[in-house]
Amino acid sequence: MVSKPIRFTRHALENMQRRGTKKSEVIQTIRQGTWTPAKAGRFECPADFPTMTIGTGNSIR
Repeated sequence: MVSKPIRFTRHALENMQRRGTKKSEVIQTIRQGTWTPAKAGRFECPADFPTMTIGTGNSIR
């Protein structure tokens, strides 16, 4: 099965940068994670990746 390409909006990229999340982590979660129903007919696929927090509370690698 061929999967569709994953496109990131500017908003998503900004949030990923703020949270210290890599594109590869998001793609892995989308393609391999477990999806469950969420509010308003949406779906969610939560994942935790190791990060380190500094004094400002921002996550970094």
